[in-house]
Amino acid sequence: MKKRTALLFLLLCSVCLLFGCEHELVDDPAGRISGYWECAKIQTDENVYENTLPVSDNVEVPLYAFYSMAFADDGTGYIVPYGWMYHADDRQKDGFRWTYENNILTLNGSDNNTLSLEYTNGQLFMDMGDDVKMWLNKVDKFTEYDSDKWLNEMEDADK
Repeated sequence: MKKRTALLFLLLCSVCLLFGCEHELVDDPAGRISGYWECAKIQTDENVYENTLPVSDNVEVPLYAFYSMAFADDGTGYIVPYGWMYHADDRQKDGFRWTYENNILTLNGSDNNTLSLEYTNGQLFMDMGDDVKMWLNKVDKFTEYDSDKWLNEMEDADK
């Protein structure tokens, strides 16, 4: 459980580093980056989670519900942290500016903090430190998740 808490904390920290945005032109050969991306795999020093993350003994949540990103053609983007917590209209969007060069995607927050991801094998890869790595897959649109169902499953699991 400590690893899961640490993992969620690291995800939150990466989101907090990136907010605010300004418009820039961006070089995105073949439209590799522009679009929507969702978390598909997380690796810790002890475990590999693909598609879902166990949040209790009986409940798993899809990884896309924890971390999604959108990249616009104009070099702006946003992170949707813990998207499962919000209804689609109420999601918090933490903005950033992005550039892409030599398969490295650099996200710049308004306070000059940066986050780097690598484009490899059609996925975005991020080394989050502390033995946590994350892969994101490109999707046509963000996948909706029924947060009420998850909350009910968590309540039922606690009984």
